Amino acid sequence: MDPLEQSYRRILFIIGLVFCASLILLIQLIRIQVVEHRHYSQLTVQQRSRYLLTNPLRGAFYDRNGRSLRGADRAWYIMIQNPLRDAMAERLAAIFGPDFQTERERQRHAGRWVYPKPLKASQVRSLERFKSQEWQIIANPAAPQATKLAWHALGSVRDGKGVSGLESLYDSFLTASRSTASLVAFVDGKHHPFQGLGIRNLRKSSSESGVILTLDERIQRIAEAVMDRERLKGAIVVLDVNSGQILAMASRPMVNFANLQESLSDPNNPFLNRAIAAYNPGSIFKLVTLCAGIDGGLLNPNEVFTAYSYPDMARWHFPTGDVGRLSLTEALAYSYNPIFIEIALRLGPEIILQYGDRLGLAQPCNIGLKDEAWGELPSGLGMSPGEQANMALGQQGVMTTPLQVASLVQTIANGGIRNIPRLVLGTKDGENSEIKWLEPQPPVRVLKPETTAIIRRMMKAVVDFGTGKEAALYGGEAAGKTGTAQTGEDGYATDNAWFAGFAPYSKPRYVTVVFCEQGGAGGKAAAPIFREIMEKVTKIRD
Repeated sequence: MDPLEQSYRRILFIIGLVFCASLILLIQLIRIQVVEHRHYSQLTVQQRSRYLLTNPLRGAFYDRNGRSLRGADRAWYIMIQNPLRDAMAERLAAIFGPDFQTERERQRHAGRWVYPKPLKASQVRSLERFKSQEWQIIANPAAPQATKLAWHALGSVRDGKGVSGLESLYDSFLTASRSTASLVAFVDGKHHPFQGLGIRNLRKSSSESGVILTLDERIQRIAEAVMDRERLKGAIVVLDVNSGQILAMASRPMVNFANLQESLSDPNNPFLNRAIAAYNPGSIFKLVTLCAGIDGGLLNPNEVFTAYSYPDMARWHFPTGDVGRLSLTEALAYSYNPIFIEIALRLGPEIILQYGDRLGLAQPCNIGLKDEAWGELPSGLGMSPGEQANMALGQQGVMTTPLQVASLVQTIANGGIRNIPRLVLGTKDGENSEIKWLEPQPPVRVLKPETTAIIRRMMKAVVDFGTGKEAALYGGEAAGKTGTAQTGEDGYATDNAWFAGFAPYSKPRYVTVVFCEQGGAGGKAAAPIFREIMEKVTKIRD
């Protein structure tokens, strides 16, 4: 081979080798600088950083619009600069307890260290009374703490484990998140802190895992604000008419987070979620009787009844002008008991209880809360006329939850189609941001459309001129039914008050149930609360 050709080949080989090496280096550079930039940045930081505190984070809860209902909270900690004088250590130990001295001994060789327990509000106030260069208060994200918002639905966490509500149901999912939040100090090769760089918050994980709920944070806050202002003992439930999804579910009284022992001994039982606890519905049950009679073809909606002597008769003004005769619409509007007792005796308990079952009474909605009550309906066997009369008035043997009552009204407002209430829409995986939507139960036709049209008009009369006049909206129309259930205790004031209705009347969108435990008459105690909530909710724009 010609020597010159051999030289060219050697040169081409070297050029090819250099090109391949350069290409490999370029690919590696792109991988390091672009593809795995975050990973190598963290490695660089870790080589010159010291972790003072690392908090594992728990998955969050989001409302239907992606707003956070409960997520990572900002917690406050105390950071100590060694050496810490004994006098100061004793003063801090008086605030934090003997564990502080134990931690101090463990960290005696560290330049800076953080006491790992988050500060309570009372401890922050104590620290604010004196200043020192030996410590400072610093913030770091921590696992979410229980707050008032939707607490009875979300539940509580103890020692990092969900113990009630949805926190308990989704505990394994919420704790599977690998997210952490750390307090990091930048140090030199001898682990001495760099002056001026201070402390940084370092968060691992780009997105939090979480559970997506049907709740609307805006509506939930409206309901809870009204309950807190009125000091209401009871529950409020708001449903979407078209889907049956729970937009708000509030219960009061509220747990006192500052003194759980006091709440545990409170006879009003603030831990009870009254939205899913069972109570006598009172005259709300008259809606079931109407559904059974009209939908079953056994009751003429245009029938006129004789109004028997009744102690409260004189206080009503009847639009017909005939005190002795009442239409079925007027009977519901004035919640006239004798006529509904007459109807119940005529129909018999079997068909009324059959429709109660079809409308979702005496069965849980299975929204994921283990404390949800089933409610109760009598068997209907061997019932005396007096027992049938009490059943017709929503008393004897009839127990419903506010959520079940909301579902009953949703079916009527939705033209007879029942969408079983649901609370959870799906889950969000923080690793890949994948959302797994839960499949809702299929809707079921329970009532004929013409039946619900008749009953909706009757419910509107309740608000227009009957017992529910206090529920009338300013500038809008609503329909509903009052309920006053005897509790068996002495005094009228101990009766439980109900109002269940929907709005707007022409195109129903929201169902709201207000339950006031020992509130008195439904038309006086619950109806005004319904009005205030619905006036605010119907103004919300998506």
